[in-house]
Amino acid sequence: MTFSRYKCAAVGLLIVVGSLSALGVIRATRLEPAEPDVAMILKGYKTWIRVNSRPFRMSPAVAAACAAPTTSPVSPHLTPDSYVDVYVNPAGRDAMFTSGAVTFPPGTVIVKEKRHTTDDSDPELLTVMLKRSKGYNPETGDWDFAVLDGKAASVQAQGKLENCMQCHKAMATSDYVFRPYVPGHR
Repeated sequence: MTFSRYKCAAVGLLIVVGSLSALGVIRATRLEPAEPDVAMILKGYKTWIRVNSRPFRMSPAVAAACAAPTTSPVSPHLTPDSYVDVYVNPAGRDAMFTSGAVTFPPGTVIVKEKRHTTDDSDPELLTVMLKRSKGYNPETGDWDFAVLDGKAASVQAQGKLENCMQCHKAMATSDYVFRPYVPGHR
């Protein structure tokens, strides 16, 4: 086969692909960026900035909404007390402690350790927010949400988690981050 035959075959293939695409048979797809390995990112999070000086008590309603994924409804009336300790990585430190309207930079990671009592040494659960690049999740400021076991070893849920997004939408002026545990933000 000569070069011209290859050229003709390639042009013919482009015409077929173009025709199929125009007919909707072939669609261009945009690949979503892969979810980051949250368990790996959280290694050493206890060395980050601890935002609150003592465990912060969550209301039962917030604790029920901000819990491990479940298929059955959770009643805030049955939820025991919950306390959190919050950590932020160096990328998000300045934004975390800025009063008023704020935008966290991409790369920010916020970790909430959840416990039933202030005396529990190990958290039962971690909830995490990772600030992704612009366009990842515009509905809630490009945050990626995750829930992990208390040892940060097993990811129970991650991504554009509807339960997390619905609650955090109320905090658009602080880049979708609740900060009542930050001194001076109550």
